[in-house]
Amino acid sequence: MKNNLEQSSYILTNLLDNPSLYGCPSIDMLSFTIPFSENATKSLYRLQQIRTVDRQYKLKQLTNDEVGSLKYRKCITATFSNGAYFSIYLFGLNERQNRVRVQFNPNTVGLANAVAVFNDIRQIIGKSDYDICISNSKVTRVDYTLDIPNLAFEHLIVDYAYRTTFESFIDDISCLYSGFQYGAGKGCPVKFYDKAFEQGGMFNGYSQYTRLEKLHKPNARGRKSMFRLSELHTQKYAFQGVTFYDPLILDGMPKSVFELIRREGLGKAIYLLTDNNRRILERRMSKYKLQASTDFKKQLIKRYQEKLYELKNLIAVPHRFADEKV
Repeated sequence: MKNNLEQSSYILTNLLDNPSLYGCPSIDMLSFTIPFSENATKSLYRLQQIRTVDRQYKLKQLTNDEVGSLKYRKCITATFSNGAYFSIYLFGLNERQNRVRVQFNPNTVGLANAVAVFNDIRQIIGKSDYDICISNSKVTRVDYTLDIPNLAFEHLIVDYAYRTTFESFIDDISCLYSGFQYGAGKGCPVKFYDKAFEQGGMFNGYSQYTRLEKLHKPNARGRKSMFRLSELHTQKYAFQGVTFYDPLILDGMPKSVFELIRREGLGKAIYLLTDNNRRILERRMSKYKLQASTDFKKQLIKRYQEKLYELKNLIAVPHRFADEKV
């Protein structure tokens, strides 16, 4: 146990110095609305005529439950040879909504497949209309992820500075602890989970693989936080508000204390413990609290902005990428 904790301690402390070297920052989901006209939106039905070795499109009329959740009536799904999919939602529920919303995961879809879809849309809509509407598109969701290969998830102890709900993830079948999140519902939760467990025990060749994920919905934070696709690359995020603790904080910790932290979160656990255990945990928190280097935030912001800049460009001018390797 001690050796495993020391390995996790080494990985995490180095990550907080150099996240680009010891972690894998990426954009795991992007969603934005496009103000196409009604006729232009209807013309997207023609995507169903495209059948290639790499991709095909299928139209679906959404159920009442799906309409209530997604706020759109129909969806065209592009599926690819690698099993990934790309969603194009059509016809919002009222005139204040843009008629089209696009959502895809750049990591699973791949940049080349994304370029192909946006190029298909541009060809159908028309170059001029596409270019004008894309420039006025509004971003509705960005998922920032930071993967930590070789870090055992059960060794990740963090706290969150903002007052919000805490939820622990317990697998229904195995009853095993697999993650937790701060914030839920329509907010912008930050999640921490065992990616290898989620994928059946292995991910990217690792049996131990921890993921940090921030789901950011600009509209959930009010009108002032909304921004256009053209501003995508200017956004700044670096898991602010998250406090990390050295995994060695677990060495010799009573199992009951650790179980309480998993179930209720570190902040609440302090207040639920008996006086003696509370004093022990508070001393440990003081001793094992980690400080991220000044480069931690700078590196993450830079890496995310580079990836967002690439996404913005391939969406805005897919024809320039169509014949290139991306």
